[in-house]
Amino acid sequence: MAVNEDLLRSVVFLLDEEGGDPTGTGFLVLKLDTGVEHTYLMTAKHVVDNHPHTFMRFRTVLGNIHDVPLKSWDVHPLADVAAQEVDFRLVEPLPLYNAYSLDDAVDVYPIPGDGRLLGERVYFVGLLEQVRTAMGKSMIPLVRSGTVAALWQDGIRLTGNRTVTGHLIDGRSIGGLSGAPCFVQVVGFAASEANPGALTPVEATRLLGIVIAHYEDVKLESDKSSLQLNTGIAVVLPIEYVRELIDGKYLTKEREDWREQHMGEIMDAARFRDGFDAQVDENRTR
Repeated sequence: MAVNEDLLRSVVFLLDEEGGDPTGTGFLVLKLDTGVEHTYLMTAKHVVDNHPHTFMRFRTVLGNIHDVPLKSWDVHPLADVAAQEVDFRLVEPLPLYNAYSLDDAVDVYPIPGDGRLLGERVYFVGLLEQVRTAMGKSMIPLVRSGTVAALWQDGIRLTGNRTVTGHLIDGRSIGGLSGAPCFVQVVGFAASEANPGALTPVEATRLLGIVIAHYEDVKLESDKSSLQLNTGIAVVLPIEYVRELIDGKYLTKEREDWREQHMGEIMDAARFRDGFDAQVDENRTR
């Protein structure tokens, strides 16, 4: 099944300098707070640690690519995730993007013996380092697929003696995909229009988490050397850590400050919306 284009439009590339080749993957999520939509750029924390990433690249509605400067990142104190708010209302030319609503993400809490989602299809969408120049010009990200192998695994040992908690995906993660979104294909049910009272299976794509690493096995070459092999198992940070970061003290304070500065605009918009709704209701009763 073809990947929905909205998923591709949620991905942006990160750059160290304006006009340069992309050096990392990020993606956009939407947070609704007291009736106001806030857009956040997400990536893996180690991606930010390894590069300054001072610019973000996206495609405009006219089909061109455009780089905009970034602010400072906020990072999770314990997990490999970083975020900053992006106000596209201030960006020109108009970007062609899709911020994925956190309300539509999949919450998978650790329940012993829970087999939900195991074997379901997943997609990674992001940058391939080896062709970053071409991808940077086209702004068409790489799409890789796999399946959910295990959920909420603790103590996953990574290169450099790091241990993390995450989902394991049977799908090869490669250089450039760190910070990419991982989407899972799920099946739900909807009312059937043709047969009232019946339910029809419906496939939907949900955000599962962030690609942060791949699991490596060590093969001893000799007593003095070893070779690390990509096992084909990707490590995905659960979306719950994204929620924790966005709902944390620093980003919450940013949203509160924004509301104070723009309260007049918010009230004007609310009055306009209430007046419009009242007019619609009046027209319906005539």
